[in-house]
Amino acid sequence: MKLDSVQRTILLNQFMILHKVDPKGGWNSAVEIFRNGYELEFDQYVATDEPLSEDLCREVLDILSMFRALNHARSKRRFLGFDGNNILESRLMGYVSHLWSESKFTESRHDDIDGGNSHSETLEFYRAMVRVWKSCPKSFPLTPDDVARIEAVTWPR
Repeated sequence: MKLDSVQRTILLNQFMILHKVDPKGGWNSAVEIFRNGYELEFDQYVATDEPLSEDLCREVLDILSMFRALNHARSKRRFLGFDGNNILESRLMGYVSHLWSESKFTESRHDDIDGGNSHSETLEFYRAMVRVWKSCPKSFPLTPDDVARIEAVTWPR
């Protein structure tokens, strides 16, 4: 990764401050890396992924909200997670993990789920379910007919 001298100086200053605040935090390495310009080492301290868009974050929230409503209505359908081997779905899985760590949507976390990794692609399936869920009248809890319509969605192939 390439950083210009101003970017490097800003990061160097940040890590020098962190070292002063937390001398046992291991920040000396980062200070040395940015002071001396060891480009190969920059990536471990600088975010390199594109951010997860607001739309995708909202889509994850819709999916988890739908499963919350299904759970409340005693549906047998459970959130399976996202595929950790798919580039997009692994990022969505990361967002779900973040939400869980913040104690949000924890009812979607259950014993059958491998840290949120479904080990198969689920996004298109969830999208189809959410379309049906959003077409339901806005009653809470979901009616048995609403639950049956959502549960009738099958894996798109």
